[in-house]
Amino acid sequence: MIDVHPGGRAELLTDAITRVTDLAPGEVREVRVELGAISNLFRPGHRIRIDVAGSNFPRFARNPHKGTTTVHAPSYAMLPIIS
Repeated sequence: MIDVHPGGRAELLTDAITRVTDLAPGEVREVRVELGAISNLFRPGHRIRIDVAGSNFPRFARNPHKGTTTVHAPSYAMLPIIS
């Protein structure tokens, strides 16, 4: 999860990993990624960005997959609001 500032600077807030294995070609599967507890104040003009990638080496172990990473609609993020 990334906080994108009005000027375009992107600040990483947290990241996580979920490995999906044994997928048949063309198979669609729901994947949940638990980011854990974080707190951030998104000021006016800031945007929330979520990046999905097939790898994040060296932060996490290499991903030896030979396929592609595709996000199908509907995709969503559940973000609680604390006031």
